[in-house]
Amino acid sequence: SSVETAWDYLNPELTYGEIVDSRDNKIYKTIKLGPYNFMSENLNYDLGDTLNTWCAQDNCDLFGRLYTFAAAMDSVKSGCGYGKTCEITDNFKGICPEGWHVLEYEEADLFYDYGHNLFRSGSFFSWSDSIDVNIYGFTLLPSGSMNQYRYGELSLNTKNAFFWTSREDSDTTAIAYCSAYGSRRGVYYC
Repeated sequence: SSVETAWDYLNPELTYGEIVDSRDNKIYKTIKLGPYNFMSENLNYDLGDTLNTWCAQDNCDLFGRLYTFAAAMDSVKSGCGYGKTCEITDNFKGICPEGWHVLEYEEADLFYDYGHNLFRSGSFFSWSDSIDVNIYGFTLLPSGSMNQYRYGELSLNTKNAFFWTSREDSDTTAIAYCSAYGSRRGVYYC
C-alpha cells in the first residue's frame, strides 16, 4: 500500500508546475491563480523544532506541517514572532523555499475572487463530495490548526485550513486567512 499524499487530490485536468525545495529536496506542485503562482500543497519543511511546528493530523505527507507565526516568519533569522514586531517587507521569505514568500495580506484578496470552489478544492472528509470541485487546482485540504491552551494542552482542529499572512496586527497577533468546513472563510487575527 502506498502513502497517501496531497498529490492524490490534484486535478488531473490541469497542468501543474513543480519546485524543488533545495533544503530537503522535497518536490511541491504549483498552480497559477490570476497573476500569482501558489504552492498547490502545504509546506512540509521540518525545522527540527517540536515546539513551533507539528505534522498536521500526524500525516505530513498528506497535510504538510502546521507552523506558529514565529516559525513561519523564521524568527531565528528575522526576529519576527510572538511578543515582537518587526519590519516586514514585500515578498518576505520566512521559511519558504528559495524564490517563494509568505502569503501577503493583499494576495489573500485573490482568494475571494475565486470564491467557494477554491475552498472546497480537495475531496477529503466532509469538505466536498467529489474531487471534481478542485477546478482551480489549489488542492486545499483541511490540515487544521493547533491551539495551545493555558495548561499546555494541545488541541488539533481538523475542519479548517489557515494560511499565515506576513501582516502583523500587534506584537502578539498576526493575520491569517482561513477556510473552514461549511464555507466560512475570512481573515482572522491569531
